[in-house]
Amino acid sequence: MNIDRLEALLEKLLSLHKSLLHLAQQKTECLKEENEKVLSKLINEEQSHIKAITKLEEARQREVLLIWEEPLTLGEIIEKLPLPQRAKYEVLKEELSTCLLALKERNELNQQLLYYSLQVVNMTIDMFGKQPKNLNYHRSQKERPSAPSRSMFDSKA
Repeated sequence: MNIDRLEALLEKLLSLHKSLLHLAQQKTECLKEENEKVLSKLINEEQSHIKAITKLEEARQREVLLIWEEPLTLGEIIEKLPLPQRAKYEVLKEELSTCLLALKERNELNQQLLYYSLQVVNMTIDMFGKQPKNLNYHRSQKERPSAPSRSMFDSKA
Protein backbone atom coordinates (compact mmCIF):
# COMPACT_ATOMS: atom_id res chain seq x y z
CA MET A 1 0.00 0.00 0.00
CA ASN A 2 1.21 3.46 -0.83
CA ILE A 3 -0.40 5.33 2.05
CA ASP A 4 2.51 7.77 2.28
CA ARG A 5 1.84 9.05 -1.24
CA LEU A 6 -1.82 9.52 -0.37
CA GLU A 7 -0.85 11.45 2.75
CA ALA A 8 1.45 13.70 0.71
CA LEU A 9 -1.37 14.40 -1.77
CA LEU A 10 -3.74 15.30 1.07
CA GLU A 11 -1.16 17.64 2.59
CA LYS A 12 -0.70 19.37 -0.78
CA LEU A 13 -4.48 19.69 -1.10
CA LEU A 14 -4.65 21.25 2.36
CA SER A 15 -1.85 23.66 1.51
CA LEU A 16 -3.55 24.77 -1.71
CA HIS A 17 -6.89 25.22 0.05
CA LYS A 18 -5.23 27.38 2.72
CA SER A 19 -3.64 29.45 -0.01
CA LEU A 20 -7.01 29.76 -1.75
CA LEU A 21 -8.54 30.94 1.54
CA HIS A 22 -5.82 33.59 1.83
CA LEU A 23 -6.63 34.77 -1.71
CA ALA A 24 -10.33 34.96 -0.82
CA GLN A 25 -9.47 37.13 2.20
CA GLN A 26 -7.41 39.43 -0.03
CA LYS A 27 -10.32 39.54 -2.45
CA THR A 28 -12.58 40.78 0.34
CA GLU A 29 -10.24 43.69 1.01
CA CYS A 30 -10.06 44.52 -2.70
CA LEU A 31 -13.85 44.54 -2.92
CA LYS A 32 -14.07 46.87 0.07
CA GLU A 33 -11.44 49.21 -1.40
CA GLU A 34 -12.86 48.93 -4.94
CA ASN A 35 -9.43 48.02 -6.33
CA GLU A 36 -10.25 46.43 -9.69
CA LYS A 37 -6.66 45.85 -10.85
CA VAL A 38 -5.63 43.83 -7.82
CA LEU A 39 -8.98 42.03 -7.83
CA SER A 40 -8.41 40.92 -11.42
CA LYS A 41 -4.96 39.62 -10.52
CA LEU A 42 -6.37 37.73 -7.53
CA ILE A 43 -9.07 36.13 -9.67
CA ASN A 44 -6.41 34.86 -12.09
CA GLU A 45 -4.39 33.42 -9.20
CA GLU A 46 -7.56 31.86 -7.83
CA GLN A 47 -8.22 30.13 -11.16
CA SER A 48 -4.72 28.63 -11.21
CA HIS A 49 -5.21 27.37 -7.64
CA ILE A 50 -8.51 25.76 -8.61
CA LYS A 51 -6.88 23.99 -11.57
CA ALA A 52 -4.09 22.69 -9.32
CA ILE A 53 -6.60 21.52 -6.70
CA THR A 54 -8.58 19.71 -9.39
CA LYS A 55 -5.45 17.89 -10.61
CA LEU A 56 -4.45 16.93 -7.06
CA GLU A 57 -7.95 15.65 -6.31
CA GLU A 58 -7.85 13.50 -9.45
CA ALA A 59 -4.47 12.14 -8.37
CA ARG A 60 -5.86 11.42 -4.90
CA GLN A 61 -8.78 9.51 -6.40
CA ARG A 62 -6.41 7.47 -8.62
CA GLU A 63 -4.24 6.67 -5.63
CA VAL A 64 -7.26 5.53 -3.62
CA LEU A 65 -8.32 3.28 -6.51
CA LEU A 66 -4.82 1.77 -6.66
CA ILE A 67 -4.81 1.05 -2.93
CA TRP A 68 -8.40 -0.08 -2.25
CA GLU A 69 -9.73 -0.65 -5.79
CA GLU A 70 -12.83 1.46 -5.08
CA PRO A 71 -13.52 5.19 -4.75
CA LEU A 72 -13.56 6.23 -1.10
CA THR A 73 -14.11 9.45 0.81
CA LEU A 74 -11.56 10.59 3.36
CA GLY A 75 -13.80 9.39 6.19
CA GLU A 76 -14.04 5.94 4.60
CA ILE A 77 -10.27 5.87 4.09
CA ILE A 78 -9.71 6.61 7.78
CA GLU A 79 -11.94 3.68 8.75
CA LYS A 80 -9.88 1.31 6.58
CA LEU A 81 -6.48 2.47 7.87
CA PRO A 82 -4.55 0.71 10.63
CA LEU A 83 -4.88 2.44 14.02
CA PRO A 84 -1.37 4.01 14.12
CA GLN A 85 -1.99 5.87 10.83
CA ARG A 86 -5.50 7.07 11.59
CA ALA A 87 -4.42 9.98 13.80
CA LYS A 88 -2.54 11.76 10.99
CA TYR A 89 -5.44 11.36 8.59
CA GLU A 90 -7.99 12.50 11.16
CA VAL A 91 -5.96 15.68 11.71
CA LEU A 92 -5.75 16.23 7.94
CA LYS A 93 -9.48 15.65 7.59
CA GLU A 94 -10.28 18.13 10.38
CA GLU A 95 -7.97 20.79 8.94
CA LEU A 96 -9.40 20.32 5.45
CA SER A 97 -12.96 20.55 6.77
CA THR A 98 -12.18 23.70 8.74
CA CYS A 99 -10.42 25.31 5.79
CA LEU A 100 -13.23 24.44 3.37
CA LEU A 101 -15.86 25.82 5.74
CA ALA A 102 -13.91 29.07 6.16
CA LEU A 103 -13.45 29.28 2.39
CA LYS A 104 -17.17 28.78 1.82
CA GLU A 105 -18.04 31.52 4.32
CA ARG A 106 -15.50 33.92 2.81
CA ASN A 107 -16.79 33.28 -0.71
CA GLU A 108 -20.35 33.95 0.45
CA LEU A 109 -19.20 37.26 1.97
CA ASN A 110 -17.43 38.19 -1.27
CA GLN A 111 -20.54 37.31 -3.23
CA GLN A 112 -22.64 39.60 -1.02
CA LEU A 113 -20.12 42.44 -1.43
CA LEU A 114 -20.24 42.04 -5.21
CA TYR A 115 -24.04 41.99 -5.14
CA TYR A 116 -24.22 45.21 -3.13
CA SER A 117 -21.64 46.87 -5.38
CA LEU A 118 -23.73 45.97 -8.41
CA GLN A 119 -26.82 47.39 -6.74
CA VAL A 120 -25.02 50.70 -6.19
CA VAL A 121 -23.85 50.75 -9.81
CA ASN A 122 -27.35 50.00 -11.09
CA MET A 123 -28.90 52.64 -8.85
CA THR A 124 -26.37 55.22 -10.08
CA ILE A 125 -27.05 54.34 -13.70
CA ASP A 126 -30.79 54.62 -13.09
CA MET A 127 -30.37 58.02 -11.47
CA PHE A 128 -28.42 59.38 -14.43
CA GLY A 129 -30.62 57.71 -17.00
CA LYS A 130 -33.93 59.16 -15.77
CA GLN A 131 -33.01 62.84 -15.65
CA PRO A 132 -35.03 65.14 -17.89
CA LYS A 133 -33.34 66.32 -21.05
CA ASN A 134 -34.28 69.97 -20.58
CA LEU A 135 -33.12 71.22 -17.20
CA ASN A 136 -34.61 74.73 -17.58
CA TYR A 137 -37.22 76.09 -15.22
CA HIS A 138 -39.77 76.91 -17.89
CA ARG A 139 -41.92 74.84 -20.12
CA SER A 140 -40.72 73.90 -23.55
CA GLN A 141 -41.37 76.13 -26.55
CA LYS A 142 -44.25 73.94 -27.67
CA GLU A 143 -46.07 74.34 -24.37
CA ARG A 144 -45.74 78.15 -24.14
CA PRO A 145 -48.68 80.23 -25.24
CA SER A 146 -47.83 82.02 -28.41
CA ALA A 147 -47.43 85.72 -27.90
CA PRO A 148 -47.77 88.15 -30.74
CA SER A 149 -44.39 88.67 -32.24
CA ARG A 150 -43.12 92.20 -32.00
CA SER A 151 -40.23 93.74 -33.57
CA MET A 152 -37.83 95.89 -31.62
CA PHE A 153 -38.23 98.71 -34.07
CA ASP A 154 -41.43 100.50 -34.68
CA SER A 155 -41.78 100.68 -38.45
CA LYS A 156 -44.36 103.49 -38.33
CA ALA A 157 -42.06 105.96 -36.78
